[in-house]
Amino acid sequence: MAGISHRMHSSDATENGATDRLFSESGSLHETIQHDRQFRAMRVAVLTGMKERTAAATRTLRRAVGRLGLSRHRSVALTGSYGRGHPGTYSDLDVVFVEEIGTQSTGDIESQLERSMHGYSVSVSVHSADVVAQQQDLWFWLTLTSLRLVNKNQGPLNCLLASGREYLGRVSLSAILAVYVQDPLHCVDRNDPGSPFSFNVKRGQGGVVEYGLARLLQMRLHAQGGPVSAEQFELIDRIEWCYLYLVLLRESFANSRKRPLNSYLELPEESRILPWFFLKPVAVEIGAGLHDLVCRYVASFDEIESS
Repeated sequence: MAGISHRMHSSDATENGATDRLFSESGSLHETIQHDRQFRAMRVAVLTGMKERTAAATRTLRRAVGRLGLSRHRSVALTGSYGRGHPGTYSDLDVVFVEEIGTQSTGDIESQLERSMHGYSVSVSVHSADVVAQQQDLWFWLTLTSLRLVNKNQGPLNCLLASGREYLGRVSLSAILAVYVQDPLHCVDRNDPGSPFSFNVKRGQGGVVEYGLARLLQMRLHAQGGPVSAEQFELIDRIEWCYLYLVLLRESFANSRKRPLNSYLELPEESRILPWFFLKPVAVEIGAGLHDLVCRYVASFDEIESS
């Protein structure tokens, strides 16, 4: 456990430098951005657009799976950005089929949906509730935190979630963190080209992994029936704010440059295409702050100190 703790917590994270600058009582970067009129208007417009985009995709997918007969004995759910309700201009439509018994080739379902859903890039996964404990993949676990039911057959999805919660309730924190820190997206040195922020942006993820890990640990805490401290409530709120900032950055960049987020790092430092609060020095500070907040959230669990 000591090795995991060391890898999760850089000296910067433990000193809370980035998060103190972000969230100090007055004059903080967070406060300045929050009170910026252009940022407030953009937040309302972008999040409203994402809500409408999610609703439209949900309706289209529901009609498609009904017409193709793909929802019999299955729950159909959206995950990823559509599951979280924050789909971007370049987001894929990630669809999860949860089966009661038996399986169908993922490729069979995916090809049928792609032919039926014009205008969407569709990615499909098929799961059964009894495979949760065998999955040692961070992305599968993160899927559990962002499922949005599309059809009326809730049974298989409820079984999957119950199985996931049961497993998370008894799995050790060190096991979850071992998967997290071994993922190639993660490096605690924020100045390194392989830092969490740089890698998330390079791959167009925009803080999704850090936010997802916090949500996963939140789900685990609820599964164990443990109390949530005031510090943990505050950390989750701040983590969500940083994540939503990166969501808005992704969409602002897509709308102004007509390109996905993974080309953001190519933008010159002095560029004025984006508003001041999306310039790279500001975004890097918030990306680093998000990682520090997640480290602090992990440290808030007593077991990490005693293991």
